[in-house]
Amino acid sequence: MHDVVCDANLLVSHIQTASGSNELLGTATKQFVAQENTIECTAQAIQRLEQLADGLHEQFATAGDICKDVTEVQDTLHQIENAKYTS
Repeated sequence: MHDVVCDANLLVSHIQTASGSNELLGTATKQFVAQENTIECTAQAIQRLEQLADGLHEQFATAGDICKDVTEVQDTLHQIENAKYTS
């Protein structure tokens, strides 16, 4: 936490020097604070998307397993049909 505060203080010092005035700094700060909520919402949306992607990956794996099972059933049915006609 100490490092974060020190980094923030250093950032403010650089911004004050670069801005040349407290008014520009105040405007920049207000714009940054206004964007903070947007950034948080975006981070939450990305987290939800990651969860959805994980769920889709699981469903894809399940669908693959089901396709293998269907193929095995079809192969067995073909073997039964072939055995029926060869007997």
